Amino acid sequence: MTPENENMNLWDKASDFFHDGENKVIPPPKSEEFKFTKKLSNLNKEASIVSQFSNTKTAWLSVIEKMPRTLKPVSFVKYAAIIAISFLIGTLFTNIELLQTGTDQFAKVEVPYGQTSKLTLQDGTEVWLNSGTSLKYPTQFSGKREVFLEGEAFFKVAKDKKRPFLVDTKKLQVKVLGTSFNLSAYEEDESNSLTLIEGKVELNKANGKFLTEISPGEMALIEEKVIRIKEVETSYYSSWIDGKLAFFDVPLAEIAKKLERSYNVKIHFENKQLENIRFTGTFLKYKPIEQILQAIKIIVPIDYEMKISQDNKNEIRIFDKN
Repeated sequence: MTPENENMNLWDKASDFFHDGENKVIPPPKSEEFKFTKKLSNLNKEASIVSQFSNTKTAWLSVIEKMPRTLKPVSFVKYAAIIAISFLIGTLFTNIELLQTGTDQFAKVEVPYGQTSKLTLQDGTEVWLNSGTSLKYPTQFSGKREVFLEGEAFFKVAKDKKRPFLVDTKKLQVKVLGTSFNLSAYEEDESNSLTLIEGKVELNKANGKFLTEISPGEMALIEEKVIRIKEVETSYYSSWIDGKLAFFDVPLAEIAKKLERSYNVKIHFENKQLENIRFTGTFLKYKPIEQILQAIKIIVPIDYEMKISQDNKNEIRIFDKN
């Protein structure tokens, strides 16, 4: 067996143990591309340890003993949930924290600009996290199901009639029993938005006070003192989880903001009037940003210039087409 196959075999065994055969964990890419193996102090070298034990739990306990002390779990069962969310489609969270609040233990996951990630919570709820997003949640849902979001996420909530699922942001609270919806709540944005794919969602103030209910096919735009609800084509607001950037009659300023987060760039409009030009189109998210800009400039009267800033971040200048 090659070292790569041996390493994959180890992760597969770990997956079975962590989830007791109930929830599948996506296998990671090759070890040299997977930063988490580095954080586990050459865990790849310990892969052969599994074959020495007939019991997978015993094997993993032995592996854990070889981890750096700062990475050892406070509780092996609780830490398993943290390990599990590290198996992602195409990328790895750059920051996973364990937080203690009284007797409750939380995990906080942060996704940097230029990346998106997916995780499965302990109750089976699936969550896709967009660029520049953080999610705090309990490692075990012992009582109510409640998570805390900054940024944008798509939730496919596992049904549990006895325990509503709560998503808290700084401006509002979303309450559901089992449904699929997209919630955008970036701190720097003037408004939050919620788009419901299926089920029913209850919108509350941050303190839990009821505001309104949303039905499938509707989007709620939550501003400072106003909530506007309208019917929308929901695919435009959830397409990012399928690796697409979809826009329908959207001003260039909003498109620029999404491109900044998706590609970790800075975009500047020389003429503020260009920000209000509206655009409709769909792009593959992982295509070079130059291809997206080229397509936009064919349809609307703009041009652009790219350069590298002092902090090694791409800067894009948008200006009138001559």
